Formats: sequence, C-alpha cells, structure tokens
Amino acid sequence: MAPTRKVNPIGRGVLLAGALALGLPLVTAHPCFSFTNGQAASSVLGQPDFTTPDLRPASQNSLNMPEGVWYDGANNRLFVGDLINSRVMIFDVSTLSNNQNAIHELGQAGYTTLFATQTQNGMANPIAGLFDPLTNRLFVSDNSNGRVLVFNNANNITDGMNASSVLGQPDFTTVIASPPDAKTMVRPAGLAYDAARHHLFECDWYNNRVLVFDVSPITNYQNAIAVLGQPDFTSNAATLSQSGMFSPTGVAYDPNHNHLFVADNNNSRVLVYDVSTLTNGQNAIAVLGEPDFNTNLTANFGNNLTQTGLSGPYSLDFDPATNRLFVGDSQNVRIMIFDVSTVTNFQKAINVLGWPDFTTANFHSVNATETFHTFGLAYDSIHRRLFTADYASNRVLVFFDSPAGPVITPARPKNLRVQ
Repeated sequence: MAPTRKVNPIGRGVLLAGALALGLPLVTAHPCFSFTNGQAASSVLGQPDFTTPDLRPASQNSLNMPEGVWYDGANNRLFVGDLINSRVMIFDVSTLSNNQNAIHELGQAGYTTLFATQTQNGMANPIAGLFDPLTNRLFVSDNSNGRVLVFNNANNITDGMNASSVLGQPDFTTVIASPPDAKTMVRPAGLAYDAARHHLFECDWYNNRVLVFDVSPITNYQNAIAVLGQPDFTSNAATLSQSGMFSPTGVAYDPNHNHLFVADNNNSRVLVYDVSTLTNGQNAIAVLGEPDFNTNLTANFGNNLTQTGLSGPYSLDFDPATNRLFVGDSQNVRIMIFDVSTVTNFQKAINVLGWPDFTTANFHSVNATETFHTFGLAYDSIHRRLFTADYASNRVLVFFDSPAGPVITPARPKNLRVQ
C-alpha cells in the first residue's frame, strides 16, 4: 500500500492562509532554511510510484504533462493544470498518498474526457492559476484560449462548473488573437495576486509583458491598469534590458516588500520589481540569474552550472513566512531556492532540489530526487511542503521541509476571526 502522510487540515491553516492572502506580517521562531540539497520527494501524484513516468489515459488520478500547481491553504487543496488533458485537477492534500484520486475537476465533463473547448466550462491547455481565500475566487490561465477564467464561490467547486467571468476575451465562446492592447492576451501563463490592492498580475507570454488588472470588481474583457515589460499597451517587442522582457512565464508576489518577481524565460533571468507604485514600462530594481540587466549568459544544462545562473526559468513561488523564492530552473532541470529578504543582482541560491549540488547535472532516470522540467511550483507555508509539476514525467512531486524547522504563526489582527 502506498505511504500516507497526514497534515493538520483546518484551524491554524485557515488563519495563516488568510494572513498570507492579506499580506500580514508573519512570526517565525528561529528562521532557518531546512531543505537539503538534492533531497528526495516524500509523495507523488499522477503516478503509482517514483520510478514510473508513463503517460496514462485520462482518469481520476492520472496527469498528462502537468504544467502548473497552486495551493489553497484555507481548504488544503492543490490545483493542478493538467495541460494536455485540458483540465484542472483538484486534490485534497490534508492527507497525501501516492497516486491518490482528485476530488474534483474543471474543464471537462468527466475524468475520462479530454476535449479542448472554448466554452464557459471548457478549457484548452490550462497552465497556471491561483486561489484567493478572501473572495473565494479561483483564477485559471486558459493558455490556448487566450484568456483567464474566474470562478466565483470556489470554496464549493463542482465538477465541470461554469466560470463566472473572463479576462482577455469578450465572452466565453470567442477566441481573438488581436494586436496587443490593454485587454487582450496571447498565451497567458503565470499569475500572482496582491490581495491588499486587488491587483492580478498576468504573464502575457507571447506579448513579452506582464499585465496588471484591478479585480476588486471584475467585468468581462476589462482593461488592465498597468503593463510591465513594454512602454505601453500596444507594444510587444522582445528585449533584453532593465525594463524589457522576452517570454515571461511565471510571477510571484512578495507582500512583505511589495516586490514582484517575473520569470523572464528566454532571457534566463528573474526580474524584481518594486510594485508599491506602478508605471507602464518601469525598470526592474534587481535581477537574479544574470550579473546585470543587459547580459544573457544562459547556464546551460550540463555546462557550467553554478549557484547563481539560470537557464529558462519558468515558474516561481514565494514564501512570505521565510522570504524564500522558489524558481523552477527548467532547462537546468532543477529548483533553485533564494533568500530574498534582501535582493542583490546575481545573488547565490541557498538550496537546490533535483541535483545533489549546484554544479552537478547528471540525469539518469525517473526517481524521487530528480525532476525533468519543473513547470510549476507551489509552496505550502502552513505545512512546510513544496509541490512541483514534473512536466515530462507526468507527475507532481511533494517535498517536505525538515520538521526541525521553525513553527510558523501569523501575526493575528484584532478584527480577523476564525470560525
């Protein structure tokens, strides 16, 4: 029988999830960074064991090139963008067991169907998303349909439920690939959310930009309020500069410092923006993976891997409790972990997963320690575990922080009540 890992499901989790969503300060006892370089995963979803990479028919527990993962700490749910099956799989991860069944799915009429559709309840290659516990809204980047779907009342998901709103397209049945403007998007990818300001950050991948939407109210096909990576809403040139981007695919928001991290994929770097105020085309304040804003060294797989370099970073997540940034260094087949309590150009990572150290690249086989293209990351600050979408192995791996690490509790405001 597959091993089972139990975690506390409610109570503290609801409180911390709300605090994280609000960007409230967190208290950590003796902060430490307790991943071990090259450590093994503890659980696997989508496969029966750690050595099977097989592509299986669509079912309640199979995955076909999963590309995105995001976590709901209030309800202990993991969302997985099951790319080729054109669906979002939802797992109850209060208890973990290898190859466990999903509890719900979105985008399909059932677990054994896999049609890409342009409808109110259909999807075509969903690759990223996020859940906001304060408004109970689920956002999904429906990549090939050029839109972001919004599901209201996402605490009560039912299989194949309809979306409530849509960004990027005028309605639920239209797919327009128009020239860039303030409301269209081409191949939307990573999403991040500033709950205090109700700002949704969306990687408009093929337009080489990040759009910023005010989603305090949402209307179909609404305009973005700001753009990063381009000087205006009608430009989409790929550039290597302090203000430019080339295929941004992942974003993560740091509420402690009002920083936005952007995985600038084809420039092999992560850009850092101060988004306490927003100006179209504003400069980044720092860069990870490169020595400066005008260099693309590209630390290639198996060639001069370092503690500072990146090659095709694709996905990001941020842990506000410990100020750690997780970077899916996809072409180097590893996960780099940075302490970003302060940020300097080309700073060193503090840990690496997927390889035993920062300079080794020696892929042998599918196992519990090695990933093969990390295309999605989600860190659970409540139970100290990292979920990663291991795209080419058709699975999601789960890595636990050492239990010797800090106990995390939110700084509880007077008006925050937990039922």
